[in-house]
Amino acid sequence: NNIVTACQTLVGLLRQLRADFEVGLLSSLESRVSGETFDDLLDHAELYLQDSRHEPAGVLAGVVFEDTIRRLSIKHDIDPTGRELDNLLSALKSKGILTKLEQKEGVTAAEVRAKATHADWSAFNAEQAEATIKFTRRIIREKLVT
Repeated sequence: NNIVTACQTLVGLLRQLRADFEVGLLSSLESRVSGETFDDLLDHAELYLQDSRHEPAGVLAGVVFEDTIRRLSIKHDIDPTGRELDNLLSALKSKGILTKLEQKEGVTAAEVRAKATHADWSAFNAEQAEATIKFTRRIIREKLVT
């Protein structure tokens, strides 16, 4: 009897999950959770900047930026596999997802990401890391989580 009740409950939950999936609620939830996680990482990057440590701030901001652009590409049916960030930014602009100005900001953020990831610390500064953080936050809130 307990097994039958448990199975009926499970079937009901699976039906609800299927219905949620079919109307896109699960991917929307995933985007919101990812957005919140990324926002936390960007908070940490800002704390590094407050401590005058642009190096780890740039690394965190760059990683979150890249993942954000790749997720945004997938959201808009652009396959990011094997594609450079500049190429993805151009594709997003071509589809009208990013404006020309946003594409240019993205190219600058991609440069910070590349420099930070390759430990080229003197090639970027705190202001550039901060601009990457702000741009990435804006893209997450306005284009990825919506």
